[in-house]
Parts: sequence; C-alpha cells; structure tokens
Amino acid sequence: MRAILGLPTAHPLPAEQAANLPHPLPPRVTLDVGPFIAWSLAGLRLFDGPRLPSLRTALLETRRIITALGMLHAAGNLTHAAKALDTSRKVLRDNLRYTDLYPWPGAFAHEPDRDTPAILPHPHGTDHSIGSRP
Repeated sequence: MRAILGLPTAHPLPAEQAANLPHPLPPRVTLDVGPFIAWSLAGLRLFDGPRLPSLRTALLETRRIITALGMLHAAGNLTHAAKALDTSRKVLRDNLRYTDLYPWPGAFAHEPDRDTPAILPHPHGTDHSIGSRP
C-alpha cells in the first residue's frame, strides 16, 4: 500500500506503527462498509492538519459515530438501538443529546418509513465546530 501511495516502504510513519500495535486483524475479515466509511470520514475531520485532535474531541466523535450507527442500524428505533449497543434507552438518549443527534430524525414516528434512509444530522449541530465543547 505504501508503494502505491508513493511513500517510502522502509520507514513507516508513527501513526502506521500505532495502528499495528498489538491487535492484528484476523486472517479473514468481514467488513461492513458503512461503518468503515463513517470511521474514515471521522478520521478526515479529526486529523485535518498537522496537530492531533484532543482526546476529548476524539472521544466525542467516537461516541457520536457509534451512537449514530446504532440508530441507523435500528432504523431509528431507540429500543432496538439500545439493545444493539448493549445499553439502556436512557443512556442512549443521553448520548444522542450529548452528541447533538437528539431528536433523531423519524424516531418519534409510529410507522417508520423503511424505504427512506435516515439522514444523519450535521456533526454537533449547526452552532458547533468539531473542536468546540458541547
């Protein structure tokens, strides 16, 4: 991969070294592309520029992505999302509020429209930037 990107193959970058510690991938990996893309997009927002994000910012973005993926997986059903995330509905609601994802689009509808995908709200609302405090 490094050769394809035109990077020297002899000296991996510190981030590459950190990614390889100490949990190697199993020999055969089944990848859910949606969450993988979500993590990749978060990485683009978090690592835009020469400085590392604060731990607080990285944890907030991680919480936001996991919460959103749970809600998307459950088609907006709070009970099913809480079960999938192995948490209570109250904690899930608190996480939705904390990450500015509450109210979830369509979460209060009696008949969810399963043909229309849920639209993910803007990260941290319209009044926040990724590095701001909630």
